Amino acid sequence: MVGKSIRFSSHLMDRLRRRAIDDEIPLAILENPIETLYDAKTEYEIALGEGFFRGKRRLFMVAYEEFGHEIVVVTAHPLERGDVEKKIRSGRWTRWTQK
Repeated sequence: MVGKSIRFSSHLMDRLRRRAIDDEIPLAILENPIETLYDAKTEYEIALGEGFFRGKRRLFMVAYEEFGHEIVVVTAHPLERGDVEKKIRSGRWTRWTQK
């Protein structure tokens, strides 16, 4: 993702504001994800990472699309630890072997 501009969708901006999530969290996760997955239902890429939310360190998902030299961040929200494995077991998310 180096060298690509990042744009936040209006949906993401609304979610960040409503949930009082610092907009640096999705940027930091995109720059250095713990893991990247694919969402078979939405066809978005998912970056997983951590950030501080409501006084504690939380796991976050950041859904995004890549278009040429631009990344559009669609949404971001905190997850419970078991959510990732549940989505993988259900087939909704798959792990990338490329990147």
